[in-house]
Amino acid sequence: MINFEIGRFGYEQVFMVAPKPLLDAILGINFLKENNVVINLNEGRFKGQMDGSNCEHQFCYDSL
Repeated sequence: MINFEIGRFGYEQVFMVAPKPLLDAILGINFLKENNVVINLNEGRFKGQMDGSNCEHQFCYDSL
């Protein structure tokens, strides 16, 4: 378990490291599902829920 923060929201998540997946996958899909994350690529933002509170964050880079 790793504890981390995005903005003012704290998360606890299991991280797994694999040399190379055999199939295409979205890494972190369990985190996205558990926190009801919605990604808006046009705005470079993502929204989610943590402990019943809505949160919204901007991507940390401008390459999108």
